[in-house]
Amino acid sequence: MRIVLPFVFEQLKQEVLDKSDLSTITSSDCQALAYKISKQTKKQISDTTIKRIYGFALSNSVPSVYTLNLLAEYCGYPSWDNFSDQHAKKSTEVNVKEIKKDTESILDIIRKTTHNTLQVLKNKCVIPFNLTIDRDGINEHLEVFLTGEFRATVLTSPAGYGKTVGLCRWVEAQLNKALINENNDNILFLNSKVLAGLSPGVTLIDWLLALIGLPAYSFRKIFDTERLKRDNFYLIIDEFDGNAFKPEHLELLFNMLLDFLAVTSDWPGIKVILTMRSTAWQDCKKRLDLDDKGEDWFLGFMNNERYDRNVSPFNTHEIKELCLRINPSIRLPEILQPEVLSFFSYPLFFQYYYQKNHTDFLMEELDYFKIYEVISSYIYDKIYVGKYTTEKVLLMRVLLDNGHFKNGKYIIDKIKVYEYLKTYKDAYQDLISIGFLREVNQSKEAQYEEYIEFTNKRLFAATMAAKLLHDCGSYNDVMCLDISNKIVPEYRVYVLKWCIFNAVKTKQYEIFTHLSKIDLSASEKALLLSFLSSLIKRNFLLPPGAKADAIFFSDKQEGIFEYFFGFEFVSFEYEQALKDLLKLDLNEVLKIWINVCLAIIYIIQLNAEEVEASMKTLRAFSDEAFSNFQINPLYCIETIYNYFKFGIVTKKALIQITRFLFNGPNEKTKLNNVGSNNVLYLLVAGTVQIASNQTKSMRLVKKLKQLHAQQETFNPTYNFFLQVVETDALLASGNIEQGLKLYHEVLSEYRNNQVKYTPFMKVHLDFLSASVLKYSGDGEHMKTVIEKMVYSTKKTSHKLIEVNTLSIYLEHEKFEKNTEVNRAAYVKFKKLILSTEFNPQWFLFNYERAGNKIVY
Repeated sequence: MRIVLPFVFEQLKQEVLDKSDLSTITSSDCQALAYKISKQTKKQISDTTIKRIYGFALSNSVPSVYTLNLLAEYCGYPSWDNFSDQHAKKSTEVNVKEIKKDTESILDIIRKTTHNTLQVLKNKCVIPFNLTIDRDGINEHLEVFLTGEFRATVLTSPAGYGKTVGLCRWVEAQLNKALINENNDNILFLNSKVLAGLSPGVTLIDWLLALIGLPAYSFRKIFDTERLKRDNFYLIIDEFDGNAFKPEHLELLFNMLLDFLAVTSDWPGIKVILTMRSTAWQDCKKRLDLDDKGEDWFLGFMNNERYDRNVSPFNTHEIKELCLRINPSIRLPEILQPEVLSFFSYPLFFQYYYQKNHTDFLMEELDYFKIYEVISSYIYDKIYVGKYTTEKVLLMRVLLDNGHFKNGKYIIDKIKVYEYLKTYKDAYQDLISIGFLREVNQSKEAQYEEYIEFTNKRLFAATMAAKLLHDCGSYNDVMCLDISNKIVPEYRVYVLKWCIFNAVKTKQYEIFTHLSKIDLSASEKALLLSFLSSLIKRNFLLPPGAKADAIFFSDKQEGIFEYFFGFEFVSFEYEQALKDLLKLDLNEVLKIWINVCLAIIYIIQLNAEEVEASMKTLRAFSDEAFSNFQINPLYCIETIYNYFKFGIVTKKALIQITRFLFNGPNEKTKLNNVGSNNVLYLLVAGTVQIASNQTKSMRLVKKLKQLHAQQETFNPTYNFFLQVVETDALLASGNIEQGLKLYHEVLSEYRNNQVKYTPFMKVHLDFLSASVLKYSGDGEHMKTVIEKMVYSTKKTSHKLIEVNTLSIYLEHEKFEKNTEVNRAAYVKFKKLILSTEFNPQWFLFNYERAGNKIVY
């Protein structure tokens, strides 16, 4: 077994350079040096071997005896053993005068190395580097780090977050500042791949010295020069993670880096900056914690939820800035759609979208379908074609079969699938390297806990949707049952959207026959409805040549209407979705229901003009079209309109309501769908409230509860609105104790299931909280509600509810505007009542008690 002393080998390398009259060596010099050695010694040596020796190519072992003897012979020694014997006993002191470089020459080499690294990384950028933007979070992170006393920092996140591009932007900015003498910082910027030549026994310091052409063991004398002691020196290494090295090699390099920080501790101006993927950083962080050296590292702005990353996705400002740099003529909305914002915030998706659309980058045309097409194309390119395709698909199925949901994430215990990971090792490493999967280690004392997860919720949803279709064979009841039972609510809509996207793309419209069988909460239905509305708007559900009954919103599939009919969806988005539905070929009854829902929305918006237009549309339908309605919804809408506008209570609706209370629904009207009837019943309840007949209101509530109890399935959303109506009726009739009891039941249910409530349901609850304020005395809760309401910049679509909530709150506060919240509440209130043609004397429920004082 040969023993090669590292410091002796470094001296041999230096003598080879001196013999060849090379003050420093670059990768391009290796071929000429190999030729010169071969010519003098008459023995062959390849330029690849020279590259391995000087660190320009990966080397997993020390050079062979043949190579060592050849280099020693080139330098004038009989053999390596002879060279080693002579130099092992020599002093390693270096006379600084022997260094044939002045300080400026050393710095010039450092600058050239940095520029070369920067240029290589810039050329690899998918989006042209001149179109990229500064990352605010990265710049702030590095600014805080460099102004503090920390020795090292790390920029860490999963793959695809833009760490390298952001770092390159920062490095280039620092170099530009140095050119105009704004700073004297010296930056050595390296990609981790150049560290592949490091081997055990060679220190990082000596390797760096060799990189810039200086002899080993000369570090202290070099850095004791006045110039280098005064200036800052930043060693920056990009991609210092497991993607570039094997775990054992990464551990070795990180140990060398820690040694470098220890040796250079006398020079506080020497700092280290790394970029790492989250998985590699977690392993390195444990080493720091074990050695109690974490105080020297600045970890940026991590939190308990995201302890493994300090580089964030794009924010709205960065998305807009990048879009405008790519296409200055692009028309960007002031507020980006949540789906678009979520998609573009992930730099990997943004980059891929640009790659596919760089000649036609028009984000204003980016809708749901195009977003899903981009992600689908990404999965196709990365999973279904290229290397290890079959292995990747098989591995993904294994992971999905063995995972579970925990804390809102889908995770797979690594130890559970370890044998499969070994079987599909190459496919697994490729999925990790492209940022499709990531490893997370949260092990504790006496508890091993390492798991695998998808880097993005969309990637999981798309993959799970594909697996469900493969397992079920088609879009059928079995698939719907699997989605309801196996997918947690946080992911259910995401998976369902992907199922719909794939079905529409392949024209398998039968999915909509089964859609209503999936158990979704009101808030989840609202998200799904917005998605479907986008598909309708873009005519994706009506391709050329398709028959009307093939489309899911056809007369033969009214169940889908029932699924998305309800008060809970009231919003601007729901209004647009209903308008889009009217573009399809529908029967008269469905058109009536849609126009009734639109009229209800306009009443809640206090939009008198649109209510008039809706009534005009409804009056155009024949009497026969309304014959199956238990109570004519047009009469109810006219009653509410006339009261809000003129203070007149018309009788036609109230007569039908009275008849309904005594007789109930007849056999003909019982045939109507439950969901549609629920909408009608709540419209009726609002109509009765106008009459100010509390006895009639309580009788109606009792009747509606009886009918609800007779339904085959319990509807929690409809029940919520019934409870709100009942609570209001109890309070109005003087039954305060019972009303407060019911209110607290409603509030408790909300606090346990907040995620299931739509915005319209929440504003109803806010109104109820205001109504009980004078009885409950819970002023702090109400102030929180009011603060959220008055400081919201989002345009409201619930004016009727919000203006009455504010009115009741201001009544309770006795109209005192001495606090900031009360002043803001009053301003908001005045804006709302002045924005409608309806008369506040009639649409303010507390006008008789306090309205005159508040309004005027």
